[in-house]
Amino acid sequence: MRVLSLDSASGACAVCVWQDGRVLAQAEERMERGQDARLIPLVLEVMAKAKTDFTQLDRIAVTRGPGSFTGLRIGLAAARGIGMAAEKPVIGINRFTIFREQNLDKNLFIILESKRQELFCQFYPAQTNAAEPSMMLPEEIVTFARTQSNLTLAGDALHHLRQLLPSMPYAEKVEPEVITASILASRAALGDPDFLPRPLYLRAPDVTMLAAG
Repeated sequence: MRVLSLDSASGACAVCVWQDGRVLAQAEERMERGQDARLIPLVLEVMAKAKTDFTQLDRIAVTRGPGSFTGLRIGLAAARGIGMAAEKPVIGINRFTIFREQNLDKNLFIILESKRQELFCQFYPAQTNAAEPSMMLPEEIVTFARTQSNLTLAGDALHHLRQLLPSMPYAEKVEPEVITASILASRAALGDPDFLPRPLYLRAPDVTMLAAG
């Protein structure tokens, strides 16, 4: 299976073409804004490096959050547009599941950057189902972490916690999120609601439209 994977929901603009366990081409640029100008050119560059035409793809994968409001909307819009034009299914990937996939069989607490005091969090017990995702302040995360045994922390917001929890195990980054997203998308059952390309926000937008008078 050949998958084109896009990620602009994190602090990067990233694209890869993945096929049956092998990355054919990949590119990543760290950025907090400007994904709208870089994502499609990056897609075209990576597709050219992979010597792949859009008709040769089987699926389009895209991270759907949580993360940057603007970034994840840009990624979803680009993926849907490509999927519609190429007539390929678009698979939305929850970013929490990416870090879980990279750290299986662990009592795992995933913390993702929100650019706010409260961080995006989800707890994955080693032997039971995941808890519901939520937003927590660093001090709330510390209190929760201290109630758990054999807990490992993962995610892209760990810099907020290293001084507060210096002795806690921290998971090492295994690979770029965009690659793990490709793997998850290749396994996804088409039509599974967990993999629909729709945004996962966890908090309301900072700016909303005024209601009509």
